[in-house]
Amino acid sequence: MTTALPQFLVDKLAAHVAGKRRDALAFTAPNGGPLRNTNSERGSSRQQQRQSGRPGGATPGCVR
Repeated sequence: MTTALPQFLVDKLAAHVAGKRRDALAFTAPNGGPLRNTNSERGSSRQQQRQSGRPGGATPGCVR
């Protein structure tokens, strides 16, 4: 699957991964490992869910 990205985002992403190995993760969890669903269910995400005012809290799909 191919996703088109606006040029400003391509530029920011290129700067973000500059100097990293080609097979390195672009985005990592706080401990440096891969991002997982369980990581987003802890910490500030949980607080944001409570503050969202949505029944059951906000989910990642809410920001699409």
